[in-house]
Amino acid sequence: MGLPRHRSPDRYCWIALGSEGRLEQTLSTDQDNGLIFEIPTAGRRSGARASTALRARVNEALDACGFPLCKGGVMASNPQWCLSLEEWRGTFANWIQRGDGQTLLNASIFFDFRRSTARPLCATPCGTGSTATWCQYRMFLRLMVINALGNRPPLGVVRDFVTSSDGNTLDLKLNGTTPFVDAARVMALYCRQR
Repeated sequence: MGLPRHRSPDRYCWIALGSEGRLEQTLSTDQDNGLIFEIPTAGRRSGARASTALRARVNEALDACGFPLCKGGVMASNPQWCLSLEEWRGTFANWIQRGDGQTLLNASIFFDFRRSTARPLCATPCGTGSTATWCQYRMFLRLMVINALGNRPPLGVVRDFVTSSDGNTLDLKLNGTTPFVDAARVMALYCRQR
C-alpha cells in the first residue's frame, strides 16, 4: 500500500512491521507500520511531518479493511514512527546499544520489516550505523536469544498442551510460531553482520 505521490514533496517509504512485515498475518493481526522519508536538500521536514492527517487516514482505511489499529500505537500516524532514514538508523543503533526489555520488544517488531511501496529510497533502516560496534551488536543478539528462550512451547508433562489460565485457550502465535520467528530473526541478524 502506498501513499499518493502528489500529497508530499518528500520522498517516502511506507514500511510494514512485525508479522505484517514477515507476511505472517493471522486472523488476529493488527497494524504495525511506519514511514521513512527523505529530508529534502534544503533540510525542510515539512512534507512528511505535515502529512500526519494523510497517514492517519491511511491507518483508518486499513482499519476499515479489517486490519485493526495497533493498540500500542505502532503505526505511521504516530509521529514517533515517521522518521527520516538517518533517524531510523540512529534509533536502531540506540536500541542495540541499550539492549533493555523495551528495546528487545521493539526489535521483535521493527527489525522484521518490508517496504510496502516500490520507492528505492529505503533500502534498509536496519543498519547498525557507526555508533554500534560489533561487540555491542553481539551482546544485543545474546540478549535477544535469552529473551527468546524465555518463551516456552505449550507442551505439558504428558503429551498435553498447556493452555491459558482459563484452561480453554492456546495462543498459537505466542507459543507456536514465535519461537521459530525469534530464532530466524537472530540468525538473520547474525549472518547479516558477519
